[in-house]
Amino acid sequence: MLFRKRKTNLPVPATSRQVSLNPYYEDVSEKLGIAQVILFLLLLAFVVISFLRNTGMITYRNFYYFFKDLNASVESFDFFHTDAVSYPANREQSFTLYRQGVAVAGEQSVTLFSSSGRQTISEKIQYQNPVAVGTGKYLLIYDLGGYQYALYNSHTCVWSGTYARPIRGADISDSGSYAIITDSAEYLSVVEFYNGNFGLRNRYSYQAYVTDVSIHAKGNELAVLISDANDGHFTTELRFYEAGSAKESGRVKVSESLGLRCSYTSAGKVSVLTGMDLTFLNTKGEIITQYFFDGKTLKSADLNRYGAALILDPQDGQTMGTNVMICDKNGKLLYRQRSDQNYRSLSLTSGALYLIGTNGVCRIKTSSGSAEWMELVTTQCQVIGLDANRFYLCHPQKAVCYRF
Repeated sequence: MLFRKRKTNLPVPATSRQVSLNPYYEDVSEKLGIAQVILFLLLLAFVVISFLRNTGMITYRNFYYFFKDLNASVESFDFFHTDAVSYPANREQSFTLYRQGVAVAGEQSVTLFSSSGRQTISEKIQYQNPVAVGTGKYLLIYDLGGYQYALYNSHTCVWSGTYARPIRGADISDSGSYAIITDSAEYLSVVEFYNGNFGLRNRYSYQAYVTDVSIHAKGNELAVLISDANDGHFTTELRFYEAGSAKESGRVKVSESLGLRCSYTSAGKVSVLTGMDLTFLNTKGEIITQYFFDGKTLKSADLNRYGAALILDPQDGQTMGTNVMICDKNGKLLYRQRSDQNYRSLSLTSGALYLIGTNGVCRIKTSSGSAEWMELVTTQCQVIGLDANRFYLCHPQKAVCYRF
């Protein structure tokens, strides 16, 4: 006899519930779905149009160097204590920090080392007075008093130009925009401002001497330092321009002395150095603080995104020692003391100031003002501060990284 399992049916609930949808959220969901489709179509159209408009720039070589440069930009610093990198010796040399590595511009060559100490560029050039300016995106090399300039990324020269008139200065921002100071047959000074795609954005002309120019890190603003001579006396003013505008957005008289340098800080302030004083201004052109040298002679200075630092010689010119001054990115005075050391050059970085003396390098911490000394051979050397604990000491043929 076969046995079969009895089937049992689940009881039917007495009442059944129907799920109701909220009309408001149904409407929102439908609109978001439509917006998603529209955004996707816009993105597709943007990619296609960008590709068609820049077909000539999209090459295998560009892609190759783009990815090589991208790889170099994320390299971590791994120099060991006193590790050195070597480069050709030149009579005239300019050193700068580029992506935590060292860039060296000489009369006959440009050499670039990544933060890991790997040489990525070694090219021949013919510059009489090379100047190197490093930033987050590009390395700018120009011939001061000459006619040539070039832009490099971590692996190659991406752009170069030649002027008919001498180049008297230049600056480059983290955005890739840059400015060149030159002159013309009609004007004493001309400033040409280029965007990040190497295109000329604005041209400003003056019947006065432009001594320096600085670009905001975002590339949206330009500061031009101008000095004019009347009856044997200098008057220096700072003019501001918004990117893309032909008219100045502001101007301010800074000093009755020759203007030397200007620089944007990371706080958006502008530091201005003249032969008699150091001034900090906001972007409205208002003077925040001003420090006078009181007859002391300016020996060396470093103005950058971290603030400003100066070395001043005593008034009589015979007394041993120097005066050291440090201001932060907002113009606040952090340190001002006299030292028995005859410092000759300096480098301001995040958290520290490095100074080259006769027999070594001094580090002054900007937070506390404490000073430490490291005995080194510093003949014909330049110092580049990497951070609060590390610095490069650049000799004519090699750069050595040291740690305090």
